[in-house]
Amino acid sequence: MFITERELQGLYHKAEFSEYMISKNDRLTPEAKSFLTGKGIKIIEKDHSKDIQKKPETYNQTATEELLKLDLQAAIVEAYEIDVKLGNGIYEVYELLDQEMPPNLQIYSCDASEVLSKPITKETLRNPKYKVIILLKKCLSRICEIQLDSKDQLNLVKIELVDQIRKLMED
Repeated sequence: MFITERELQGLYHKAEFSEYMISKNDRLTPEAKSFLTGKGIKIIEKDHSKDIQKKPETYNQTATEELLKLDLQAAIVEAYEIDVKLGNGIYEVYELLDQEMPPNLQIYSCDASEVLSKPITKETLRNPKYKVIILLKKCLSRICEIQLDSKDQLNLVKIELVDQIRKLMED
C-alpha cells in the first residue's frame, strides 16, 4: 500500500508526531518521504518478528486497559458534576475504546509529554476542573505505558486525551 503526502498531512494536522511507523508492506511516495524528512520526523519500519516476542505482555496490557477504562469512567463522573458538555466530551473518548478501527486506518503516536509535564501551580489546583485533568492525565500515563501498534485504537484515544487535557488546561 502506498502512503501519500496528503494522508500524512491529514494525520499531522490532527496531531503532530515525531515518529512515523511503517510496515514492511507499505511504501511511501517520494512526496510523502519528503514531507516526513522536511518535518524532521523519524521513519520507523515495523518489524513483525518482534510482535511474536510481545505476546507474554498481552495479559499485562489487558489489565492496563481495564484500569484505563475505570479511570476514564471516574473522569466522566467528575466531569458531569462540573458540566454536561465536558462529561459528554470525555464520554466520547471513552467510547473510542470499544470502537472497531477500520483495517486500513493507522493512527500515529503524538507527544504527550507537553501535557503530562506541565508544572502545577496554586492557581491550577484551585481550578474546579483540575480533578478531571488529574484523572485524564492518569489515563494518558496508562496509555503511554502500553506498547502500541499503529492500528491500535489506543493511539486515537491518546490523541483525544491530549486534546481534552489541553482544552481543560486552557480554561
